[in-house]
Amino acid sequence: FLLNGSSLLHLQTVAFIEGLEFEEEENSTDKLPNWDDIAKSETGTHLGFSFGFSSHQYMRSFLFKQYDRMPQDGLLDRITEKNVPLRPIFFCGVFFEGLVSFHFARQTDGEEYRRKGEAAL
Repeated sequence: FLLNGSSLLHLQTVAFIEGLEFEEEENSTDKLPNWDDIAKSETGTHLGFSFGFSSHQYMRSFLFKQYDRMPQDGLLDRITEKNVPLRPIFFCGVFFEGLVSFHFARQTDGEEYRRKGEAAL
């Protein structure tokens, strides 16, 4: 029940202390999901954590201008595809997804990014 919540808390604490690139030992007996496992989870209660995590990734990417750990698939597309109940954090994530898309559109003159930004708004 609380595995995902406790996993997120654990990963956030480790990332705060050791940095985002820290990898747990392979022979660890307590095998918790890593950031990628949580971000790509597509079923059940894990889905809400996945969307919340993606929202935070978009916020962090825009605010700190760190675009190397961006989600590959768009949050808005995933929310509409899965037809999940909307939460305020998802709205924030979609808003920041739009801001990041507009930033990329300005940098690359990409029509696809501009469309994604307009869809998010």
